[in-house]
Formats: sequence, structure tokens, C-alpha cells
Amino acid sequence: MESEKLTHEGAEWARVVDPVTQEELSVPSFSTVEATIARSAKRRAGELHTIRFFPDHGHRWPLWDPKAGYTATPDEYGLSDQLVMALRRWYDEWEAAVGPGDGWRDAEQHRSWAERGDELAAWLAREVRDTAEVVVEHRTG
Repeated sequence: MESEKLTHEGAEWARVVDPVTQEELSVPSFSTVEATIARSAKRRAGELHTIRFFPDHGHRWPLWDPKAGYTATPDEYGLSDQLVMALRRWYDEWEAAVGPGDGWRDAEQHRSWAERGDELAAWLAREVRDTAEVVVEHRTG
């Protein structure tokens, strides 16, 4: 299968054409052409989970997935221990800083937390790439 290279967010990605849809697909450096085409087939078949990424009081994981009963846990996706611990710390920081119905009191702490959330959402997206898409929503609330 023929592919070419492009740069995305400072990393080199390959591009390949899906043999079914003729859609051009980006292949991240941590994946393969074959896995990217297989993921595209799963998306067409409606088999990819959609994980909404945001914290909320009462659910200790920032993972929300209608296919997993809405409130999801890391075990449902086989996340690495390192990511699980990082998600736990990130959520705990948010819960300690933001009470129910309250907003952030410290703008710098909020900015730093949100940036770590961006990094965690990207990490999550890499780990679940073959089975899910991640919708990043932690900055919208």
C-alpha cells in the first residue's frame, strides 16, 4: 500500500488512501497504515466508541461513553497503569479546586490543569485509537 509523509503537530505522519472510501487518512507515527485502515472500517461500521473527556462530580473518571453505559472506567479500555494514575491525579486536583456549582478560584491553576488535560486527552486518544475516538470537552465547562 502506497503512502506519503506529512508533518502534524511537530511529528511526521504518513498519509494513505482508504481502499473502500478513497478518503485520505492520516497515519500517526505511533500507528501503522494497516491499523489506520482497519480503524476507518470500524468507524464506517459504527464500531468505534466515543469517549467524552471531562470531569464531573460523582464520577471519579473523566470518561463518558454511551456504548459503555455512559459512565466509563479505565478498565473498560485496558488503559496503561501510568495513564490511569495520571487521570486519577488530574481528576483529584479538579475536585479539590472546584466544588459543585463553583468555578476555578485560581486562574493560573486552572490554566495549568487544562493544559495537563489536553496532554492526557491526547495520551488517551493514542491508547484507545483502535477502539474509540476521544472528544475533548474539559475546557468547555
